[in-house]
Amino acid sequence: MPVVEDMTVPFNFHGQLIGQKGKEIRQIMDECGVTVAVPKPEERSDIIQIIGPPSKIDGARKMIEKKLQNLEDERRQRVSIAVAILRLLLLGVKTMVLAFLASFYYSVCQKSAHF
Repeated sequence: MPVVEDMTVPFNFHGQLIGQKGKEIRQIMDECGVTVAVPKPEERSDIIQIIGPPSKIDGARKMIEKKLQNLEDERRQRVSIAVAILRLLLLGVKTMVLAFLASFYYSVCQKSAHF
């Protein structure tokens, strides 16, 4: 007998979880044998529902969690790149090169101190 389990997925990730033309969410549903219900955008809800046999819901949950982790990692990487570009623009190339060399020197000193 199917069960319904709620899962918190930040609203801002719903689009990426669904994928282009539903490709990503369909893949999860097909591989796990469940239905995933994502609320309509106007509801702006962070709760999705996984519907299916209890034995299959855990697999779907894990796939969704992995997808969310990948999306979060990509977001962090984009933010890091943006911060680096802003630093470069604000501080200038010479200052960035000096900061990089100082950071590199510090990390080499720290590694050699452990030997």
